[in-house]
Amino acid sequence: MSATEVVNIMPDVAAQVLGPFTWIFAVALFATMWQSAAMGANDVGNLFGTSVGSRVLTVRMACILASVFITLGAMALGGQVTKTVGKGIVSWTDFQEIPSLYMLGMLTSALSAGMFVSLATWLSMPVSTTHAIVGATIGFGLVELGASGIQWWPGVGKIVISWVISPLLAGVFASAFYLAAKYWICIPFRDTHEYDPEWRPVALLRQHIYTAFVWFLVTFTTVMFVITTVRYGLYDEYWYGPAAGIAIGCGVIVAIVGYFWAIGLTNKKLDKMDLGGGFVEEENQRFLDELIEDNLNQQLSLNEEDGVKIRPMYSMDLVTDEAKLSRMGTTVTVDRVKQSRQKSQIRKFFERITKFIGGEGNKKDVSLYKPDDVWDFQIEKRFAGGQVLSACYMSFAAGANDISNAAGTLQAIYQTLNTGALVETPQPVYWALFYCCVFIIFGLYFFGAKVMKTIGENLTVVTPLRGQCAQLAVAFTVLIASYVGIPVSSTHCLIGAVIAIGLYEPDGFKKSNWGLIGKIGLSWIITLPISGGISAMLYAAIRGTVINAMPFYPPTEPYQVSCDAYYQNATCTYTFTPVEA
Repeated sequence: MSATEVVNIMPDVAAQVLGPFTWIFAVALFATMWQSAAMGANDVGNLFGTSVGSRVLTVRMACILASVFITLGAMALGGQVTKTVGKGIVSWTDFQEIPSLYMLGMLTSALSAGMFVSLATWLSMPVSTTHAIVGATIGFGLVELGASGIQWWPGVGKIVISWVISPLLAGVFASAFYLAAKYWICIPFRDTHEYDPEWRPVALLRQHIYTAFVWFLVTFTTVMFVITTVRYGLYDEYWYGPAAGIAIGCGVIVAIVGYFWAIGLTNKKLDKMDLGGGFVEEENQRFLDELIEDNLNQQLSLNEEDGVKIRPMYSMDLVTDEAKLSRMGTTVTVDRVKQSRQKSQIRKFFERITKFIGGEGNKKDVSLYKPDDVWDFQIEKRFAGGQVLSACYMSFAAGANDISNAAGTLQAIYQTLNTGALVETPQPVYWALFYCCVFIIFGLYFFGAKVMKTIGENLTVVTPLRGQCAQLAVAFTVLIASYVGIPVSSTHCLIGAVIAIGLYEPDGFKKSNWGLIGKIGLSWIITLPISGGISAMLYAAIRGTVINAMPFYPPTEPYQVSCDAYYQNATCTYTFTPVEA
């Protein structure tokens, strides 16, 4: 006796067949937790390296800002890139009949990325988590499907091209920001303020305008990308005009408020600070008192290493006589003493950094860090406020893009398990984004300081102005990539921006630590094959277990089933023939 019947497989029935593989989801929670913590320690540590290296932010403050703005960026824009990581690398359609193996592949990708990035963090090497997760995904895809199962174009090809373009684009943005400040503010101030004191307020006003323009750009790009991403698919292309209008309006309002109130208030606070973050007196009296106490009736001299000669001050009577002060121009003398001492402190600061870093491979000749690498201190200090803003902006961008490296795998596993099949149009899973954010922040707080020092203190000279320009460039580049759904490497972008700025300085090529840069480049190159190899080995080792546990997967389309056996028999050979619904 034979039997033939027509069966329609409903989604809830299909979902039941993945029940034996709930353990993959459970292990994936641990794997993405590990991967997120490693990413926070390495990738996010890279991003805040410039702020910590220039002494604008402490490690603790950097972690607090990252906690807030990475979460905001992930919730607002993070869903776009998770789609690419989840189904844009391997041939998605080839896994439609074997969703459990797709879940396993996503799991081994998360595990291998977490393992490799953790090792790199322990070695203080700022590798790219983006490279690691892409390489890991390619690794399991090659084991299961072979080379034909990888979406080499546009999937992998578009991502790899972005790895070349993104640091170059970040370097262009950083150069534009830095050169504008250098030639519009810093150089004119340096060349004129000694013999034309009235020009100082002009330079400070220019810095005020420059910062207000930065506020406008940050607000405009953030609002524009958030609006167009949240409304993606609900409006046609003509809606971009109103979105741009809203973004411009918000940017103008923020710039006006900043120019007439917030920036001025911030600058007043910064004027009381030195570059190390400590407060100093506004008046020159502190420096006069210190000089009188330390050098009374003695000639003030600085050692030849400092390279600054100061006019001798012979006695307290001479210093305190107002008539003689006016003839000698004591204000200029005190200002020069103040500046020379600050330059000496900066030099000692870089010496301490070099000693702290340790390791023969990462050491640089301290003589490369000349005091001239820092512009006028009053100008540099005022860029510290902008660097804090750019750090927040960059962490927002990091949340929008880098979160996909961890959340993309978890989201793919969860949605496959939940529906019983691969999801053709993945939607953001916000609890997964938030879950990964929590452990990114955990990794940054407890393990990120080690990598921060490599980028922020030992790659090249970093000051508040340079740090601000580099961070703005990275944020712009990463946000653009997030909007179009490409997982770029924020580490790539940051190092490209920092190097580009350094090359515009006198002897900038020599002042860049090319030995360390070469090691970082090598670590990027080996990331893809190593993470891919780890993922491939894990996938091959566990694949047999998953296949043995696989129940029968009926087709998702209506089909005809024929059984050539008696119903009471324990076994039956089925023949499936697709039929039209």
